[in-house]
Amino acid sequence: MILITLETVAQALPRQTVKGVIIDRATHFPLPGAAISIPTLNKGVATNDNGEFRIPDVPVGRHNIQVSMMGYEPVMLQMVEVNAGKETVLEIPLRRPLSRSKVQK
Repeated sequence: MILITLETVAQALPRQTVKGVIIDRATHFPLPGAAISIPTLNKGVATNDNGEFRIPDVPVGRHNIQVSMMGYEPVMLQMVEVNAGKETVLEIPLRRPLSRSKVQK
């Protein structure tokens, strides 16, 4: 009898790169230092000075991608499809939360 672990199966799946840019929703300026992660894979990176990120070796399939940055509302992209044929390229806008002074006016 052969025992195949889930980890062995995951290693055999084709892999691809997820990359993109994180921008401010209002200004469209890139956001350096934003954190991007794929929680189920324990993979994560931070954006560079141009707001760009690259996560290599992501198994083909659907993944939730989490984005956060201090001073912005966090974002969770649900079921992002990663295909074997080409890199997955994302542009993710982050929004600043409304300040209390703006809400009270």
